[in-house]
Amino acid sequence: MADYPTPPSFTPPTAPLPIQPIERPRNWPTTVGVISIVLGGLGALSGCWGIVSPMFMGAFLELMPPGQTQGLGAMTEHVGLISGLGAAGMVVATLLLIAGIGMVRRRPWSVSASRWWAVLKMLFVVVQTALGAVMQKEMIEEMTKNDPNVAAMGTGFMSAMFIVGYALGLLWGWAYPIFLLIWLSRGKVKEEVASWPQDATAPPPAARPM
Repeated sequence: MADYPTPPSFTPPTAPLPIQPIERPRNWPTTVGVISIVLGGLGALSGCWGIVSPMFMGAFLELMPPGQTQGLGAMTEHVGLISGLGAAGMVVATLLLIAGIGMVRRRPWSVSASRWWAVLKMLFVVVQTALGAVMQKEMIEEMTKNDPNVAAMGTGFMSAMFIVGYALGLLWGWAYPIFLLIWLSRGKVKEEVASWPQDATAPPPAARPM
């Protein structure tokens, strides 16, 4: 009978092998992206309504009872401005919508798009607030001139109420842009964004908790 060589003996390791943790990307892009998609979609719809709403303003005034249209006449003089603000708001909101979709898919360009949106949104809110204040001032003047009850109330009180409302609107309009600018400037966020795929066709990496 032929002699076969004896196979070498194998001794299993006695010490456990070190386990290398698998680093998976965090899921904050999904959270931030979904918020951007929702706000961008709602903003785009609001902008569309701002574009078409002045077309129905004349019909709306005709449906109102006589004597209750004080102040609204001033708004009919700014239908072009109202439509322009609606169009600008729709464009800005669409940028946020696109940035949110890219953020969910973890595309590096979504970070730059989000920053651009934040700056444009803050400027748009300032312009919108300033123009709204001008139109509101004209409305108050017309109401004071045509309605003695409003004149007795005083324009100072009404102006103060509108100023508070515009200030709150300005803060609310700046809240999410400021959050994005601060969040996307964090060092850990920049490091993770640098690991995102540059190829637009590459699948997004799996996520892990924030």
